[in-house]
Amino acid sequence: WAADGWASAFNVNNLLFSTGVIDFAGSGVVHMVGGVAGLWGALIEGPRIGRFDHAGRAVALRGHSASLVVLGTFMLWFGWYGFNPGSFNKILVPYSSGGKYGQWSAVGRTAVTTTLAGSTAALTTLFGKRLISGHWNVTDVCNGLLGGFAAITAGCSVVEPWAAIVCGFVASLVLIACNKLAEKVRFDDPLEAAQLHGGCGAWGVIFTALFAKKEYVAEVYSRDPSRPHGLLMGGGGKLLAAHLIQ
Repeated sequence: WAADGWASAFNVNNLLFSTGVIDFAGSGVVHMVGGVAGLWGALIEGPRIGRFDHAGRAVALRGHSASLVVLGTFMLWFGWYGFNPGSFNKILVPYSSGGKYGQWSAVGRTAVTTTLAGSTAALTTLFGKRLISGHWNVTDVCNGLLGGFAAITAGCSVVEPWAAIVCGFVASLVLIACNKLAEKVRFDDPLEAAQLHGGCGAWGVIFTALFAKKEYVAEVYSRDPSRPHGLLMGGGGKLLAAHLIQ
């Protein structure tokens, strides 16, 4: 997040691929870093006793309190509105288009995209895991919600609300796939930190490079309308290249 960093989108003197990395609130620098830390921690500690049987099959272990999991999830959900929209730091900044449209509008849009991505991921994970396991599990909803939040954190300020729904849907699939892979290789991460923050955070970085909108990128990061934006939004591949390097 250093403004003068080699990959910073604010480093106007030396932008990577003329764009830098758009990671607004930290899908990469926060969640991927946390996911990697969780990965190494779980590898060093090894699986919990009883997590896998002698044949290597995963055994579900009951948590201590689903109520506390839900409470903690709601607290994180509330906090994310300070994390994502709050990353603007300033609200009363008018845009060149004038009128009633300014940075306050972008702050509101960021709250909307955050909500849509998390909610979509939560519902998709709930029904997806129901199809796979055959039963409902409230912690699946909680982890899905957080996975959607982790994914949208990078591009929350520069994507349309409909794109946030796409982000949340794919984030859920990434989370489910990472969990299945973890079971297959006998990797035990009780909080799913590597899968949730690492996997969904990585998807969020790629998602932003695909769906960042031209006008929003110019508003948030510069006033240059020719700045590269999302590949699927007609912005070419420079932003994607910068994000892949990250």
